[in-house]
Amino acid sequence: MRGFWSYARNDNKSCKISILKDAFEQTLIEVTGDEVDIYMDTTHIHWGEEWENAIKSNIAISDFFIAILSPSYFKRHHCLLEFELAIQHNVGIFPLYYRKTPDLEGEENKKNEKAIEIASAVAKMQYRDFRPLRNKIIASEEAQNFLDLITEELANEYARVNQQESL
Repeated sequence: MRGFWSYARNDNKSCKISILKDAFEQTLIEVTGDEVDIYMDTTHIHWGEEWENAIKSNIAISDFFIAILSPSYFKRHHCLLEFELAIQHNVGIFPLYYRKTPDLEGEENKKNEKAIEIASAVAKMQYRDFRPLRNKIIASEEAQNFLDLITEELANEYARVNQQESL
């Protein structure tokens, strides 16, 4: 199973996003019993590699796309492009609400049409809310229960989609 972790680098200065991704990936491995590889730019792009092409090609081959939603996410051109590419490649998108975001609270950034478009797409999707857990230790029971819940949901959706495709 392959995934793509889409986030704004501004949100990862303290490595919380990287820690969350690693915990999510490990929990998904435990839930499915399968190999799981979740692409994250900081760990998957090699020195000298054309990073934009690497990101585009990895979105295209992903089974799922996790969008870490924050104000920075909607201000970063590359985050919006990644989200748009996931839509174009029909990758299952799973939004994770990470920090209170004006773009999702009806206070859209009127200057950025792409941000408004992506926020509108997200508004039509069921998301999971990580905000109450954002400042908790990822090994806490609350955070682990949340990870169990969302990885089980993703695994079930992945199995459902694969079953439909095989019919």
